[in-house]
Amino acid sequence: MRMGQGASFGSPGKQEMQTMIDRFQGGAQELARGVVICLLAWSAVGTAWSAGPAPAAMLEQARSLLQSGAADQAHRLLAAQEQAHAGDPRFDYLLGVAALEAGNSGEALFALRRVVVQRPQDLGARVDLARAYFGYGDMASAKDEFDALLVLQPPPETRLVIARYLRAIDRRSARSRPRWAGWAALELGADTNANSATDLSSFQDFELAEESRGTPSPYAHLLGAGSYSRPLTARLRLLLDAQLEIRQYSQAQFVNRLQYAGAASVDYDSDRRAWWLRLGGISGRLDGRHNDSALNLDLGWEHRFNPTWSARLDVRQSRLRFTEAVAIRDVDETLLALGVRRPVGWWRGGVAGASVLLGKDTAARSESPYSRDIYGFSANTALVGMRRTQWLLSSSLIVSDYAGSFVGSGRQDKQFSIALTVNLNDPRYPIWVLRPQLGWSLNRSSIELYDYDRVFGGIQLRRVFE
Repeated sequence: MRMGQGASFGSPGKQEMQTMIDRFQGGAQELARGVVICLLAWSAVGTAWSAGPAPAAMLEQARSLLQSGAADQAHRLLAAQEQAHAGDPRFDYLLGVAALEAGNSGEALFALRRVVVQRPQDLGARVDLARAYFGYGDMASAKDEFDALLVLQPPPETRLVIARYLRAIDRRSARSRPRWAGWAALELGADTNANSATDLSSFQDFELAEESRGTPSPYAHLLGAGSYSRPLTARLRLLLDAQLEIRQYSQAQFVNRLQYAGAASVDYDSDRRAWWLRLGGISGRLDGRHNDSALNLDLGWEHRFNPTWSARLDVRQSRLRFTEAVAIRDVDETLLALGVRRPVGWWRGGVAGASVLLGKDTAARSESPYSRDIYGFSANTALVGMRRTQWLLSSSLIVSDYAGSFVGSGRQDKQFSIALTVNLNDPRYPIWVLRPQLGWSLNRSSIELYDYDRVFGGIQLRRVFE
């Protein structure tokens, strides 16, 4: 966390504020909030004149820990001295910020309220007090504090941060009610290799059919999705969603695809951790005929160490089945992804993440060569530009070691892919999003027949329904 310059003791930077907004989940019950508010008033009055001043060396050590991102250490250092120094506004401010950044919003309320009682014009302390109410789940008090801050005519940067929090409060209010949402989109583009196939015309003295050679083609992509979410408790939510996709190639009709999918999930989210369980299915038709289906079970877990770093684990078990003509490709698949995520310090509102991927496909038929071990790496970055423009960059490297023999040889594939998508959203037309995108993939195999490269690009117009 960076200590600010505009207030007596500093205020959080925009990046930390945005991270706090993105991380907020849930809240406490009304009775508990009432008890805390009463204790706050007692604590502020009772300690304002009872404590001695905090040693300057300790305050400087805590400030250095906060600036280096070690909020947990700063919190432990200060909390051990609270009884001796509560009521010193310098100490209370640092204790409140450390508790807030360490994920202890309730404890932060006590310390920051003591500061505001003594120094009501301290803009930094009041912003952090509002953040603490937000993190604790008391949306009414958080909104009151943020609204009161706007009356004080804070600097433009602070006003922008407050506006973000107020929007997040509105979103949280919507999240606490059953909600329908959806979108529909039309995408037009071109693909240099619609069927992800080799550019060879023959292999081992055999002529390859057109469907087995890379075919470039323009395409039209129509897609839509809808979802229904319903809170089960303050932190537990049920989500149902469905999606339909139609992709048509004018020069490669044999890969025209219709796909529909549906899923049900339950997710739990608290201040520091989240988990989710999801069961879903996919069915696909190729060139007008049923081609494949999948049943997926997903389990995920995320832990937020602090406002900067979080770790995530995703596990998927899938049952992939194809039509009888290509049933040799039927597999049961297990995938695991372990990743980390953090804000991009050099870009406002940016987030970057990386994951290690491990997996295994087990062929459903004994004669199938499609059993394989999977391992790789993926990375992604999201950057927010001006006028709500969002830049999404993703890349991955996946290695597949097949257990069976293909055309008399062992097979290993290495696939690298990279894609860039830009979300253009004019605030005057919030329900419309324009999404240009560009992607490239390269597959290199120990068997030349499976080598291919592909470039695709398109532009999508999306209409959001809420």
